[in-house]
Amino acid sequence: MFTITDRPEENQTTASLFERAVKIAGLTMAPFDPSTVGAPDFTAPTAAEVSAAAYEAALDGKDPSTDKGVQKILTSHLLGTVIGGFHYRNQVALSRAKLAHYQSEAPTLLEELATRFEDATQTMRHALELVGHVSLQDQARNLYTLNDDQNEAVFAATMADRKTRPMLDALPFIVAATGDPFESRAKHKTLMYADATFEQFNEHRLDGESMRNNYGREHSVWDVLGAGVDVELATTKAELDARIHRIEHPEAPRDLNGEQARRDDARAMAQALGIN
Repeated sequence: MFTITDRPEENQTTASLFERAVKIAGLTMAPFDPSTVGAPDFTAPTAAEVSAAAYEAALDGKDPSTDKGVQKILTSHLLGTVIGGFHYRNQVALSRAKLAHYQSEAPTLLEELATRFEDATQTMRHALELVGHVSLQDQARNLYTLNDDQNEAVFAATMADRKTRPMLDALPFIVAATGDPFESRAKHKTLMYADATFEQFNEHRLDGESMRNNYGREHSVWDVLGAGVDVELATTKAELDARIHRIEHPEAPRDLNGEQARRDDARAMAQALGIN
């Protein structure tokens, strides 16, 4: 998702995806300054200029293939285009430097993203305290059943919930730029923000591959909060991996009654065999 290569076209694609993620999340970052990348002070002669020099040499009765002037301009042309590819090499350097700049910006962007996400989450928590877990999609019904303060809180929660969606879309791209990308499947998508227990994950159908949650809607921060699940943005691979491990490898509950029964059986067997 974020790899710096020696192919400028690939680097530009990576840069474009990263820039889009930053934009849709409403984040800001310092722009990349291409003047910081050194470039050779050299302009290669064009093919037309090489052809013109060879033609002039021939008109003067010289052999263009051995003429020093033609050889010089031809060599410069080849070094700058076909062989050296100065322009291409400069594009490689520029594209690599741009991605390196984005990498340096990633930690600050993650902090800003986490702050914005927490602000939106707090807005939704406030609404939950006032009105409970109502449907944000049923605005018409809410207008008739809630008072002005409650409707204002619901509207704010609706806007906040909408803001979190592009933030969550952007999160994997920005985390990838830190050099330690998420490694998760669609199944674990909700765990980027839902710090759920094994029981909560299954009870509330938080599997990211499920098309609908228990409320018949697409997964959202609002519904996860309404289900009583802790919500906090995972901004590192370690955080997300810990949540995934909790879901994929739940600790087996101890059968205390069964353990006691097995101890009683062992004790009875020992007594029957005369073993103290």
